[in-house]
Amino acid sequence: MMFIRVRQFILFVVMAFLLVAGGALGGYLLLSDLGEKFAAERIMFIGIIALIVFVLICIRVLLTSSQMKGKMDKLMDLARQSGILPLDRLKTFGAFGMKMRSMYEEIASLSERKSHRIILLNTLMDRVLELVQVPLLLVDSTGEIRKTSGGFLEKNRLSPNELLGSALLEKVSDLDFHTILVEAGKTKGPVEIEREGQKLTFYPVFSPQNDVAYLIVVFGEHEILNYQKELEKATVQAEPVAPKRGPLSRFFRMFLGDKKKKNK
Repeated sequence: MMFIRVRQFILFVVMAFLLVAGGALGGYLLLSDLGEKFAAERIMFIGIIALIVFVLICIRVLLTSSQMKGKMDKLMDLARQSGILPLDRLKTFGAFGMKMRSMYEEIASLSERKSHRIILLNTLMDRVLELVQVPLLLVDSTGEIRKTSGGFLEKNRLSPNELLGSALLEKVSDLDFHTILVEAGKTKGPVEIEREGQKLTFYPVFSPQNDVAYLIVVFGEHEILNYQKELEKATVQAEPVAPKRGPLSRFFRMFLGDKKKKNK
């Protein structure tokens, strides 16, 4: 009842009304012509009663649908304000409400499992970064520091609470973060800058929408971060090279060429 389309429902009511009224009127005229006055009046009376009942039922359906929509709107407002959906109130919607309750419970269970998985991965990432000796920071697109490595904390003698949540510009001054962010988005690769004799490399991490979501800020030169370049060099060196042809191979080519000429 909640999802009745009013225009289509009204069109259906009008057509049904005309059909019943036309049938009753046609029956009345036909029986009157045949001289069945009593039967004609009975047909007309039954038709009028049927039309009245039909109209009352349609009005009841529209009112019930409107009330159900009002209840649903109140329930949505309550869930939006409190952040909790009272599942017991879904019983007032009948079988449809029970289906909604089952669907909500499935979605809530799936969301809870995903939340646990995200928390687990986040904890795992923190533990892995604690073992990383390379001084690096993970900052989001606004420049806020989200993660840090154990090497950075050890080098600067800081605790995670002193660092996480603060702005990168508070720790690294004289830095045009916006320009670096735009450059990383354009080049789709790392951005290197020199600052006070120290090299900083910004490695972009892209979102599914291909926007720069995070930047990994690496301080200084480190062999482990040059792995991509070393891999490219190794790939080039591993490419098959055409074998060099020595005097023996030239002799066989000349011999086979002369033999082909003689056969011709």
